[in-house]
Amino acid sequence: MKKRKRRIVLILAFAFIVLVLFIVIYVIISYTGDQSKTKKKMEEVESLYEVYQQDLKSLEQVQESIYDTVLKEVTYQSLKEGDETAKSLFQDYLTKLDQLKKDAPSLEDKCMNVLYPEVEVNNKCEDFILSYEEATNTYITDVKRYNKYIEEYNKWLQSTSSSDPLLEKITLEMEYLDYNGDREYLGKEEIIDDVGELENEETNES
Repeated sequence: MKKRKRRIVLILAFAFIVLVLFIVIYVIISYTGDQSKTKKKMEEVESLYEVYQQDLKSLEQVQESIYDTVLKEVTYQSLKEGDETAKSLFQDYLTKLDQLKKDAPSLEDKCMNVLYPEVEVNNKCEDFILSYEEATNTYITDVKRYNKYIEEYNKWLQSTSSSDPLLEKITLEMEYLDYNGDREYLGKEEIIDDVGELENEETNES
């Protein structure tokens, strides 16, 4: 009887040890698998971020051209003479922004509300989120500013006896973006009514 009990105890102990070993092995395999998946995702973030950065740099170059060519030292004369160039640059600007929009979903899926074990990868995700919001809102601000100048130019033109055609505004079909939900709207600026100086400038030149 004692031998039988001892045998049962040994069997149960062996079964318990096997069960514990099975659980440990399962946890190790799961952990290794999770590590492998995380590493793969981080590598994907690195690769996608590099492409995104190249596209962002292209957008910033066009943006700089607009600031230097269109939105710097604006006068009624510069608006009239530079209208074709301005429209072309803003079209290019929108094309570059559209490319960022194509880049965004893949990075968003891997970056939004995700924390990685490597600080560098987290920093790249944070930079993507903030820079994408800022790039989008800056584009909207720039278009609104330019359209404000065009609006004032057309008002001024209609007040004269000029036969020059009115200038067209740039179509804007997007709203300011709060990409990470912090209500900051990076890149958004109020368009102040400073174009009255342009009329005085033109009047003084005439």
